[in-house]
Parts: sequence; C-alpha cells; structure tokens
Amino acid sequence: MLLWTMGKNRLLLYALLGIMAFGLFPKLEAQEALAVGKRDIIFLIDSSMGATSINGVREFIKRFIDTMPIGPDQVQVGVAMFSTIPKSEINLNSFSSKESLISALARIKPKPSVEVNIGAALDFVRTNMLRPESGSRINDRVTQLVLLLTSKKSKDSVQQPTEALRQIGVLTLAVGSKAADEAELKQIAFDETVVFMRKDFRLLVRDPTEIVSRLSTLTGVFVTEGPTETGNILQT
Repeated sequence: MLLWTMGKNRLLLYALLGIMAFGLFPKLEAQEALAVGKRDIIFLIDSSMGATSINGVREFIKRFIDTMPIGPDQVQVGVAMFSTIPKSEINLNSFSSKESLISALARIKPKPSVEVNIGAALDFVRTNMLRPESGSRINDRVTQLVLLLTSKKSKDSVQQPTEALRQIGVLTLAVGSKAADEAELKQIAFDETVVFMRKDFRLLVRDPTEIVSRLSTLTGVFVTEGPTETGNILQT
C-alpha cells in the first residue's frame, strides 16, 4: 500500500502488480488478447524526440494494443503529444478497435524542440483527456493510468500538475531517456518503482515486459478523508 498525506486528504494507491515474475508477457506477439481488467490508459509522449525514438515508442504502443482487449467496456487507449505545447492525438473514445487505433498511431511524429513543458502536458491530460466527454470512465471508478515518455527535463514546474493528478486518483508512470531527469520523473510518478530509465526508446520494443505488466495490473484507489468527507474509490 502506498500512502500520500496532503493535509486532511489522503490519497491511497494500491499497486496490485499481479504476477511480477516477468513471465506474464514473454512475447508481445500473442494472437489472443490477455485477460485485463477495465482501464483507461493515456500515453503522454515527448514529441521533441527524434524519429528513431518516436518510431520505437509507436511500435511499443502498437504491440501493447495487440495484446489488450480493446473496447469501450474493456481497455481504452489515448495518446497525447507535447513539447512546449501539448496536443491530443487520440482520445480515449476516438477508436474502439485495435485496427483503428493502430492505424491512427501513424500520426505520431517527431516535432523538434529544445525545450519541453511536462507540467503543462500533465495539466492538459487532466483537464482535457481525463473527462467523460473525451472517453474517460473516471466517474465510473475505472482505473486511470498515464504513461509519460520523455527525453528531456521539464522547463516548467511539475509539482502542482502532479499533485492534481494524484488528488483524482490517477496512476502516473514515467519512462525517461537521454536528457530526462530521473529525480523529476520520480516526483511525477505515483511511486518510484514505476519510473523506468532507458538508454534508448528502442529498448521499449526489445524488452517491454516490465512496463506492460504494470500497465496491465495496476489498480488505483482514491480515498478522501476528513471530518465530514466520504471516500471516493477508483477500482477495477
């Protein structure tokens, strides 16, 4: 059990890591979808990475989708890109089939930039993508996950955007490469065990097991405690 205390409010996030012997996903070439509980997953991608890194990220997401039971009553996937300005590429309710999602991944392309604003990107996901009209099932207590992938340290502050996501029970994970700041990623992630540093984003395709297993098994629980407050729970 992981616990953050923020005044009278407590954010309790239970990490149910499932089978963590890393034999859960020996290959991402499975023909049949794995048994995975309902969840909304947003991939938040640093668009300033080069074409080689973006291609690696795209292929990783494609193979991840191949293994998931995709659909409005199962696993939903969204994608946002950012450098200094964030942009939604795929909303959680944009596509309901693997084929349409994978086809849409072709729009994920690099956008050169010397700086990135991760704080603004996290805020964008919370205010624009984790909403019912964008497909989020947060009001139905479906687990919400955000996987940040970045190659740079943020120009803006990530503290308040990170706390805002935690307060609504979102489980944020992070993958960093090149000039990404590991300490910053640990601040963003809901727990240090879900921060992954990679020398090259192409390694996501070569060895995806650890990250895929967490995206597939984590379940978040949000409880607000106070003198007259009641609990709000996120669970699968």
